Amino acid sequence: MTTTITEFFEQDHKEIDALVEGLTFDSPRALERFERFDARLERHIHWEESLLFPAAARHAPQLQAGPIGVMLAEHERIRDLKEIVLDALRRGDARTAADGARRLFAILADHNFKEERILYPACDGSLGAAERGALLAEIGAGGGRAPKKAGPVTLELTVNEVADRYPRTRAVLARYGVDLCCGGVHPIGMAARAHGVDPEELLGELNAAAAPGR
Repeated sequence: MTTTITEFFEQDHKEIDALVEGLTFDSPRALERFERFDARLERHIHWEESLLFPAAARHAPQLQAGPIGVMLAEHERIRDLKEIVLDALRRGDARTAADGARRLFAILADHNFKEERILYPACDGSLGAAERGALLAEIGAGGGRAPKKAGPVTLELTVNEVADRYPRTRAVLARYGVDLCCGGVHPIGMAARAHGVDPEELLGELNAAAAPGR
């Protein structure tokens, strides 16, 4: 079990990077893989912006004007580039997607290095062991969850309703192991929890698949 901010967030960086390792942007699953990467990276950024950075700045205000301010500005650039890649993939423009991803990954490599070598250790130094533990526990309980874009799928709709109304969601349900057993009568939220899946993560992917123009 991780006990420091640095260990936890550095491990999350590695897991996020692994989602796009070896990704080619003209492959049939490029959009699906990049959307999963996007969701995980956005969750990571929201953990930082809603939980970690405010907590560290309360104890060490100089961090807000220094490394935290730099990271927040870079988050906006990272988000802009993610949207460029997603838009290109949804239009079937692999060349533009690959170019945007190249720039995105270069910024992320530098961004992550600065966080791991400078900001996360500073956060560990500014927060006591008890507060670090409480913050990591809140993250584990879903605290600071990134808001999901509104969409037609809700956690209250049944599996069968979602699959019938939005056929493209069937591939997402299958990937998460959520099938139409029992006639698909269980709500998406209940079915996700029964399969050990984060309901909000599943909901985000279902809405991405159900979005018009996909």
